[in-house]
This record gives sequence, C-alpha cells and structure tokens, in this order.
Amino acid sequence: MKKSLLLLSALLLSFTAMAQVPETSSPDDPPSYTQPQENQTPVYELQPTQLSAEVQEYLHGRVEGFSAYRFDYGALNDYLLKNPYALEFILKSDAGTTKFTMQRHDMRALDYTEGVTHEGGENQITFQRTAETDLNYNVPTIKGIADNNPSILTRLAVFNDNLVGLKWNTESNEVLYYTSLQDFIKLNGDDFVTDENPLLVFNLGNIISRQNSRCTQIKELIQEPPVAEKGFFYQCTPRFLTIAAEGDKPWCDQNGSNSASNILSNLFFVECVYTHYFNISFIVKHVNLLPNNGSLYNTNDATDLLYKFRDNWNANHTNKDRDLALLFTGRRPNSGTVGIAFTNSLCTSYSAYGVIGKDPTRIRITAHEIGHIFGSLHDDEHYGTSSCSGNDMPIMCMYTSTYTPLYFSPHTRNIILNSINSHAYCLNDYANVNNSSEIVKSWTNNRNLKWVATWYMQDGDYILTGNFDGENNDEEIFFANPDRNWAGIMDFSCDQGTDWYHLWGNGGNRTFGCWYRNYGDRYYSGDFDGDGKDEILSRTDTGSWAQIKEYLPSTWSWKERWSNNGSNTPIAYWYMGPKDTFLVGDFDGDGKDELLCVNPNGWSHLVKFNSSPGGWYSPQTIWSNNGSGWIGGLQISQIQRYMKGKMRTTTRDELYAFVSNSSSSFSAIMRFTGSGWTLTGGQGLGTSFTTTNVTPAHYSYKMMTGNLDNDGYSEYLAISNTWIGSYDYSNGGPGMSFNWSNGGSSYYNDWYLNQPSRQFLVKAAPTAPDQIFNIQYIKRSSGWWFWYREWYEASLASMYRGELPNQNMKAAEPELDFGKPSIISVNDNMLIYPNPTKDILNIDFNNLEVKQANASLIDITGKTVLQQPLTGPNNVLSLQALSEGVYIIKIDSENQPVITQKIVIQKK
Repeated sequence: MKKSLLLLSALLLSFTAMAQVPETSSPDDPPSYTQPQENQTPVYELQPTQLSAEVQEYLHGRVEGFSAYRFDYGALNDYLLKNPYALEFILKSDAGTTKFTMQRHDMRALDYTEGVTHEGGENQITFQRTAETDLNYNVPTIKGIADNNPSILTRLAVFNDNLVGLKWNTESNEVLYYTSLQDFIKLNGDDFVTDENPLLVFNLGNIISRQNSRCTQIKELIQEPPVAEKGFFYQCTPRFLTIAAEGDKPWCDQNGSNSASNILSNLFFVECVYTHYFNISFIVKHVNLLPNNGSLYNTNDATDLLYKFRDNWNANHTNKDRDLALLFTGRRPNSGTVGIAFTNSLCTSYSAYGVIGKDPTRIRITAHEIGHIFGSLHDDEHYGTSSCSGNDMPIMCMYTSTYTPLYFSPHTRNIILNSINSHAYCLNDYANVNNSSEIVKSWTNNRNLKWVATWYMQDGDYILTGNFDGENNDEEIFFANPDRNWAGIMDFSCDQGTDWYHLWGNGGNRTFGCWYRNYGDRYYSGDFDGDGKDEILSRTDTGSWAQIKEYLPSTWSWKERWSNNGSNTPIAYWYMGPKDTFLVGDFDGDGKDELLCVNPNGWSHLVKFNSSPGGWYSPQTIWSNNGSGWIGGLQISQIQRYMKGKMRTTTRDELYAFVSNSSSSFSAIMRFTGSGWTLTGGQGLGTSFTTTNVTPAHYSYKMMTGNLDNDGYSEYLAISNTWIGSYDYSNGGPGMSFNWSNGGSSYYNDWYLNQPSRQFLVKAAPTAPDQIFNIQYIKRSSGWWFWYREWYEASLASMYRGELPNQNMKAAEPELDFGKPSIISVNDNMLIYPNPTKDILNIDFNNLEVKQANASLIDITGKTVLQQPLTGPNNVLSLQALSEGVYIIKIDSENQPVITQKIVIQKK
C-alpha cells in the first residue's frame, strides 16, 4: 500500500511539473462560443408589371422573350452606399432568386479626366479625379459572381434611377442581361419617349440586331516604334489596357447627362469578356464629349469617320495617355457598318483607333473592334475558323447576329494572346522592367482606395494569412475589423483580371463558424492536420475560450475541429493567459504545424493537435520545459522577439529568436530535436543594414520572415524609416548573407518608408514567392478646441515582389541612387532637374517649341498638389510647401506628347 501511494504521488508530481499554473482572469463577456449564424442577406423583389401598349410594341421589334419588372432602383443603390464591406444581396423574381456577391470596381485611372471639345475646336477639361473628388464619389460599377458559383460572372452598374448589368454563365455561355427601359432606349439610340422605367431582363442573345450589321477593319502598314523596355509577364503580373474614349454629338444627344457614364459602363461590361479570356483589365484615362460640336465628325461613311477620328486625336489629343482610343457614335454609318478599327495597331498612338456605332449589341461590337486592334481579323472572312452561322458565332465574326454569345474562337483567341505577350511593354504597367532581377509592384488598389476586394480597411484590423481554401498552393488574407462585427477572407486570383477577390464574409454578424468575436481576440493560422489547408486557432484575450476551425470553401462555411468549451480549460496542459506568446510552425518536420506556447513566468510547451478519423483534434504536449525558464540554451526572460522560418533547413520550421541581455544582443536559431531544442546558428544584432555578420534589428523596425526568393529557405526582412533589406542562411555558412537592400533611399519601388504604414508577407500567387503587402494610413482630423480629434485611415494598399525565380536577391540594386541628384533627360530638347530635389524643380526646353504647356505634380494617392503653366525655355517650380515623398511630374501641352516622370522630394 505504501508503494502504491508513493507511485501515485510520483505521477501527480510529474503531471504537476508538466502543467503550467493557470493565471487568474475575468470571464469574457459575452461567451465566445455560439451556434453558426446565417447571414441576413437583403432581398430585393422584382414584381412583374404590365407595360403600356406603346412600350410593348416598341420592345417587340427589338428584343424577344423579355420580362418586365417593377423595381426599386433607389433601395439597392442606398444599400450599396451604406455598406462598405461585401456587397451581398438577392434579386428575387417569379423566375427564381439570384444571390449576388459583389465588390466595387472603378476602372477610372487615378488621373482620370473628362473633357469637351467645343464647336470652335477648343478643348476643355470639365472633371479631374482627385482624392477630394473620391470622397464624394460612389462607385456605381460592381463586379462579382452569382449564387456562390465562380463560373457565373456578374457585372452591374447601379444608380438611383436605373440599373444595367449582366449575369454570364461562362460554362454554358448564356448571358442574362438587366437594363432599365430608359437605358435600353438609349442603348438603341431611339427617339422613343415614355415615362415608364421598369427593369427588363432577357437573354443577351434575344436582342434583335438590325439587318446587315457588320464590322470592318482597315489594315495599314504600321511601324511599331522602338521601345527601350519590352517588359514581360511573369507570376501573375497584372495586365492593363489603357483606354481613351470620345462620344460624338449624336451620342451626347441620345445619352444626355449620362454620356460619359454610359461609355464607362459599356467598357466595364466589355472588360468582363477580356478579363475572362485574357486576364487583362481596363484603365480608362480620359473621356471626351462633343455635346455641341456637330461638325467634327459630320459623316455617315464608316471609313471616313475612322480617319477623321484618328486625324483629330493625332492633332489635338496627343497628351492623352492611351494604348488605344475608341469613338462612340450615335450614328449608324452607311452599309450597316456598326464598327470599324485599324488592325494590329495596339500601343501605336498614331493608329490604335476604333469606332463603335449605334447598335443594341454594343458590348459584342466593342469587344470585336478591340480584338481588331489587338491584331485579329474575321473568323469567317479571313481565317475560315468558324462558319459564323447558327450557334457558331464567335465574337470575331464579320456580321452580328440575333444569337450573340460572348466567346472567341480558339484561333482568334491565340492571336490576341500572342499580341498581349508581345506588347508587354505597354500593357504591363506595374512591372515594366528590363529583366527578371528587379523589385516590382505586383498589385495596388489605387483605383479603389480603402478596399481590398470587398474588405473596407480600417486602422486596427486583425490580419492573418494562410491557405484557408486548400487550393493552388497560395495564401489568402483573413481580415477581422476592430469593432468585432465584420470578418472576411480575400483571395488573390489571376483568372478574371489580376486582383484580390471576395472568398468569404460573415455579413457583419460578429461570428465566423461557432466563434463569437470579442474585444482582444487573437487569431493564429496553421495546418494542424497536415492536409494542405490552414485552420484558424482563435482565443480570447484572457484565454478562457479557445477554438480551432476549418473553412469549407464548397459550402462557404466553417467546421469546428477543437474547442476547450470555455472555463479556461487548458490546451493539453497549457493554461492560456493574456501575456502568452503563441507561435505556429512545423517544428518537428512531420508536415503538421505545432503550437509553441511561452509565458513570461518561464513556462513553455510545444503542443501537437492529433486528428481522429472524424476530424476532431486532440491536443498533446510533446515537449515542456517544466517551468525552467529556458528554451534550449535561451533564457525566456531575455527573448525580445519570437519568429519562425526555415532558416537553416528546408525540411522544418525553426524558432528564430532575438535575445538581449546586459552584455550582448544576438539572434539565435533553435531547432527542435524531438526531445529538446538545439542552437543551429545566430549572430549579433545592430541597427546597421550594411555591417557584415550583424542582423539589423531595433524595436522601431518592422521585422518578419518569409520565402522571398522561392529557394525553399526563409529570409529575414527588416524595414526602418529609411532602409529595407533581406538576409538569409541559404549559403550554408555560419552567418547570414546579405541579399538585397534599397541602399537607405527611404523608398521601396514607389513606397515611401517614412510614413504610417503596416506590412506583412503573403504568398498570393501559386508560383510566386512571398510578397510584401503594404497598407498606408492617412492622418485625418475634425472639430476644434475640446472637440478636436485625430485618427488614421487606411487608404492605399500595394503588393511588391522580387522578380527572382529560384535565386536570391543579390542581383537587385536600388532603383535610384537618391544620394546623388541627377538630371532626367526626357529627350534631347527637354531636361528636368535636380532629382531628388529639396525646394525647386527646373524644367528646361532647349530648341523645343511648346504651346500652352502645363506642369502638374501628383502625389502617390493621385491628388494633384501643384499646377503651374510653363512659359519660355526655362521654368522653375517651387516645392517648398510640399512634404517629402515620391511624386509624378506630368507635363502636357497642345503640340507635344504628354510627359510623366517620377520625382523624389527630400527635405534633409
């Protein structure tokens, strides 16, 4: 009996040694565990309505098989205005329901302008996009999917009194079209007048096209100008087609105050076709209108109209940056020609022109004429690759038809793809570089500031990255906003235009799965069962509640994998407290992530989550320091920073710790051996980014680890207010190797480091390395005296990567040597200097005749901060009132091409 008691006592002592003493904590309010909540998606009803006899007669000659509904356009518009997050709603009619999941999509460039050309030929800018105009602008164009099906693409332009849109099943190629009656009348360019404005819904193939509606092209010998940088497309590089457009007087007569917005809407729908087939997005730089100029294009001959359009723009609009320009006319030219363009003229400003005539199949016609500019001819007339009859009617057929599916034949699609790749120098706006060893911007939200897909960014957002859908070997971003209500997952995709897209959202119901969000919640991602999908471990600040859940993309839902059911129940033997440090990584190299737990009292555990056949996890402590205060040879009280990565091996994660004591500061790499931790490397810490065998680290630096060059090893990335640099152990030596830095320039590509910002790493594309995701914050203020307050708003978000397939970053050099002011030689006759500059900027014209030139300085948010006319050969711009940063100098004139250059202002 005595021996039994001694044995029981020993067992109790061993459990006590392994179990950490729980910290006292207050209960969470309210409980963090709940039943899964259904999103309350708003429903908008389409009520069948009786049309007047006059309207029925008008429609029956123009569209077959339509439905007409009474619809509250203003209610849907108000919902979009008031909801900054995911735009999810249901349209319900007698034909069934459709759920729309949408995100804002503004095609207008940061420096987008609108203008008019008066009867006398005078050009006038009537609108310019700035940060101030964006504050009062509701983006009416939204894109997304229907019924949670990514193969059903949707695009809507929503206004207070009308709606235009399409629902395109890309597998069956059926296109359901939505339009208000008033917009349908404008689409046809008819003189029919009625006060009725129901919502019409019909298959796009049911539009009755006019007889002999045909498209033509003109082949000219086009000499493509030589370019210094050819660029390339690699690893999901964004592709952008920059467009300028014009609406003639008949167009303005038919569309009135909607003349510009209807051009944008048409291009918005055509972009859907080009993003689907070619992963190319549109940027609209300028829309010009001729509301009172009827003499400029006064002809009904299609060829003459195209040449007049080209000659006018080559003479009077050379300062409008573009890859191509389109004229939208309210005319229907002779011989039934509804579209005409110069073929194979992309990116040649002299001949990249097309004309879009009056016809209800304008989406197809516009896609067709852009196809000509990309180099494609007609399937039937030139290639014989389609009969262009019956149901075989690809976009590049010569004649339009009552059956108008939206697809390119394989032959013409291949021609356009080859044209895209050969024109990378003008379509690759972000990564237009000479070789694959430069740092590039791979994405930005600069046309949709404040949003990442459907996520409305705020200061204080909780951000987590992981492969939550288990697809494509890439990562998504999990966002949770600071007021606890909203949560969502955004996914980067190259399939429908390189962009971030909505994957999941909670509709603002404060939950995800069974987790009810509270202030102070903490979230961690890891693949705890080794199935290739990351789960989310959520815990309350006090640690009384904890749960692991897995996202199920097929049902847009969450499945619980483990929970402690509250009451501060431990994870295995670990009692959670508010001062704990959690680090998730595959420390034992078995393909499954573990949880490393550390608290300042000197305790540390490594916990594995074993999965049962039913998928439920059982936590197991596989290592404990028994409260010794040490992790291997590192004293916990001296560890200042915990990170993880494949630092000296590609087979498992290692603990990468920064240690500081009274005698030294150093980095240490600790590898888990199965029974303990062993030191495998490390070196001294310092503030320098250039000192050999010193890791740059400081409490003010932003420090992270990730695989930045696709070599299988993790790099260490440090960011200060002036420096950014990466280092790694991939050479196998005892110390870290320098990979790349910006040379202390204060810039990384166009990102100015010394400003409020937040960074994290994300593997956004399957074949790309980890990329730097940067969010910039703008300081705002309001009120005065006692009511004065300041806050920060998230605005510009961008993503950056090194174009470095399977090599380290040593080849990359700083983009500019900012320490040495230089002269930008725009051409032999124009100089801009110095650059960088402090107080002034000189602009000299040498033997160059410039008429009515103006200089504009634009900051990184797109706001024009300085404008000044340029008179004479020597001009000086005063920059004393401007703050440090990167700016774009834009010089336009009546008789010279537009000039844009990057300018850096440094005050020190």
